[in-house]
Amino acid sequence: MYTFAVKFLKKDELDKVKGEMSMSYLGQMIFEDGVAEGIAQGSMQMLVALVKDGFLKAEEAAKRLNISEADFEQRMKEE
Repeated sequence: MYTFAVKFLKKDELDKVKGEMSMSYLGQMIFEDGVAEGIAQGSMQMLVALVKDGFLKAEEAAKRLNISEADFEQRMKEE
């Protein structure tokens, strides 16, 4: 719905839709999903930095993220 709105509506119409969406259940769900994704990305970035700086071992960082050490090391390469 958001992609559709951005593609076909003018800025003032988008502002109106944004205001109405923020009050809707769908708007709240979209917001909560974004917050959760941001927290996950921030956690990953923080743990990668701690491992790179030598404050934490990759094994412990992976454990905190509930992923395998190999997955963590792969994600470190992507950061």
